[in-house]
Amino acid sequence: MLRSWTIALLVLLLAGVAKAGYHFIRLALMAGMGLIGLWLLHKLAQDYNKIRNPQKAVKAAGRLLGLWKRSIPDDPLFDQFRDPDQPILDPFKFFDDKYNGRYDEDDISLNVHPNFDTVLYFDQNECARRLVCQLATRNKDLNQNESTILKLIKMKSNQKDSRSRAIFQEAADVGYKSKDPKKCKEVFKKCRFTDWQMQRVIRVF
Repeated sequence: MLRSWTIALLVLLLAGVAKAGYHFIRLALMAGMGLIGLWLLHKLAQDYNKIRNPQKAVKAAGRLLGLWKRSIPDDPLFDQFRDPDQPILDPFKFFDDKYNGRYDEDDISLNVHPNFDTVLYFDQNECARRLVCQLATRNKDLNQNESTILKLIKMKSNQKDSRSRAIFQEAADVGYKSKDPKKCKEVFKKCRFTDWQMQRVIRVF
């Protein structure tokens, strides 16, 4: 009972800190709560959706998680995960329905894939995986960011993060097959947060 109240208090504190604009403190709190992986997954979806807006594309393209040269948020916590060799590529074709997964051999966007290694590294309490599972149980009743998360996981990849992506795909498969959030909670039992608490954290990003 005490643990439940402690977690609820931390979630509410996180919401207050986020509204106050203390970005680093917010990250520190999420790290203490084991929710950095969840935040990175949500940030990845947000960045993809921003890139779909042509007015924001140039600014966002240089910051997309795992894809561009400045791929990780500008906090010292993430410096060790920067990859200066990642090319700056064109993201515009990712969710263009006319492609349906078919690309020309010389299409530069073939080399563009999100980096799930970092997300998985910070998801030691499995909350990001449980969120993916829960989204898959609903599948169609999703907002834009939630839908994007599932789309990113479905993308085929030969990149070094393919194993990490496969782990998130396995989490989604649990949700697709069971269609029951309780099953997600049962499988990813390391995550001690309730559905409400995770959604509350997501809303303050």
